[in-house]
Amino acid sequence: MRKSFDFITGATGFVGSALVLELLSRTERTLVCLVRAEDSFAAYERLQSTLHEAALAYGCEQLIPEIFSRCVAVAGDLQDPGFGANLNHLGTPGDFWHCAASLEFDESRTREIFQNNLHGTRNALDVARSLGAERFLHVSTAYVCGQRLGNIPEEAPNPETGFHNPYEASKAQTELMLLQEREMDVRIIRPSIVIGNSRNFACTSTTGVYGFMREIYRAQRRFERQKIQMPALRISGAEDSLLAVIPVDIFARDAVSISLSSTSEKIFHVTRRNSITAMQNLQLMCRLLNIPRPELALPGEPLDRMNEMLASKLGFYRPYLSGNKEFSTAHTDNVTGVPETRVIDPLPYSKWYRDYLVANDVPGAAMGFKQTRVA
Repeated sequence: MRKSFDFITGATGFVGSALVLELLSRTERTLVCLVRAEDSFAAYERLQSTLHEAALAYGCEQLIPEIFSRCVAVAGDLQDPGFGANLNHLGTPGDFWHCAASLEFDESRTREIFQNNLHGTRNALDVARSLGAERFLHVSTAYVCGQRLGNIPEEAPNPETGFHNPYEASKAQTELMLLQEREMDVRIIRPSIVIGNSRNFACTSTTGVYGFMREIYRAQRRFERQKIQMPALRISGAEDSLLAVIPVDIFARDAVSISLSSTSEKIFHVTRRNSITAMQNLQLMCRLLNIPRPELALPGEPLDRMNEMLASKLGFYRPYLSGNKEFSTAHTDNVTGVPETRVIDPLPYSKWYRDYLVANDVPGAAMGFKQTRVA
């Protein structure tokens, strides 16, 4: 018998908000959402505002009454024991969804990244156990494979392959910890690069490839104000690297299907393949922004100041340029069925975000890829 409510962390994030909308559409359960806020009223305001915005952005206005009636905010912090909240009155949830994470990647913030992702997930698992949750669903990343290339199976990560940054390492260690759990049914869901909505291409994120496009736009605007032609970007990487992407609504749809299934599998890749290479995708972004076509830099090639600045901020994106990864989706396909197409055309997604940047005239702030917590 299904329980009457699910618990969700990270519901105010890009992926988490899309997941909430999918759960509202396909289940009748109340959704209790952990929200970082000073008090219950602030938590409620933040949750309602974020979900309302997501529903409007993705053309799901019909779900707005459901957001008001079925989404409950609990003020708390992932780092605190028991989230620092009184949860005893909630009862027993069915599914416990853990979407909250740090997307930071800089080596200087390694301790903070592991504190958020590994310790935070351990806290979430303890809370799920104390509440008696039937299932723990963890949103991870396909890039726990680290530096491994070629076929990537749906199996436990192998730290010996090495990682590109602390973010990947923290998510891999988190998965290994979760796979030791014996009290609950743990399912680890690994999206690839999450992009906008497949129906209207809208996106509520400023991280990932969108953060990269935003920073290129900011740089272009600075050159434009100085009446100087922006030089071509020089990018290090493999020319034939293919991007693995997943529209946020398709991820949410497949994730909920995995949660509702009777599968005995533990790990699921949720991904599609971009129709062009990573370098071609960068060239597409630059063309849309009227920026000179980017070029591959030779190994060891000296870069000018602008490209040095860009390279220093590419840590989070370098895995996408390092070579081909083919993510197996056998476990997911057994639950959701084989998708009609595994290929995504990036053009309409990039066009939508270009139009968003131009319409909002995102200012040319100092170049910096600020990654925010999805919580």
